[in-house]
Amino acid sequence: NLELITLPSTVTDIGDGAFYKCNFESIVLPSKLESIGEFAFACSSLKSIEMPESMRIINKGAFYRCSKLESVDMKNGVVYLGDDVFNDCLNLKIVILSESINTIPSRTLYCCDALEEIYIPDNVVRISEQAFVFCGALAKVRMSPNVTYIADEAFYCCEVLNEFIWESDSKLIGRLAFGECTSLKEFNFVGIEKLYENSFQNSGIFRGPIHDGSGFAFVQGLGGGVAHLTAYDAAEAHAALQRGGELVDLMLEGRNGGGFLCLIVKLVIGDAHGLGLGNHDFLK
Repeated sequence: NLELITLPSTVTDIGDGAFYKCNFESIVLPSKLESIGEFAFACSSLKSIEMPESMRIINKGAFYRCSKLESVDMKNGVVYLGDDVFNDCLNLKIVILSESINTIPSRTLYCCDALEEIYIPDNVVRISEQAFVFCGALAKVRMSPNVTYIADEAFYCCEVLNEFIWESDSKLIGRLAFGECTSLKEFNFVGIEKLYENSFQNSGIFRGPIHDGSGFAFVQGLGGGVAHLTAYDAAEAHAALQRGGELVDLMLEGRNGGGFLCLIVKLVIGDAHGLGLGNHDFLK
């Protein structure tokens, strides 16, 4: 077993599978290195790695199942990540992503159980499928304000996730993107353009508040003072929330072959009357 290896200064590319299953703890990468091939360090004993400023490309599964890897500093030269780059790196706790990437690919940090927080650089516009799924210690995410799409199961089963900062003006959220995020109790719905009835399935989100300005509207009552909000007539929705409406649940309903988002908000009948809605709007 080796503790350290140093690559020659003339090396510019590391080929596919070059150090697959190798037993060394750290490596000094040459200052001219530009790319790391597919599964180059997969299943190795590497504990930490610091990219040179020259690095541009990290291909699929480059550090797949590096179970001892604890920290990664990517530097800002990296412009491309393949899928599964840090998939199943169980002890990976610190990841500094490149400011130059624009996508977090599929399963980038899949099942990275030691990761506690992540900062998504401002250049990123998309979080791909299962990017952070099963990150059991992930509690805080600071999302790029330029991200407009969080894909299916992106944060699925991040059970301790309780702080998710996302200030984008345009938000699309995929199926089960936050499913089973049981500690997530607040979410900024401002700017939501599309999500699915199971986007937050079995999460803690519906016991928390919905932020003002969400843009959903009052449509009809469900009985017992519980009302529907949908993506129509934002002014009425805002008024309902201002009157103390409490978010209870979310669903996707169909109309004329299409679909529209509904939020179920608990609202007392007196307040509903104040919005100009008569008794016929409530099913007794």
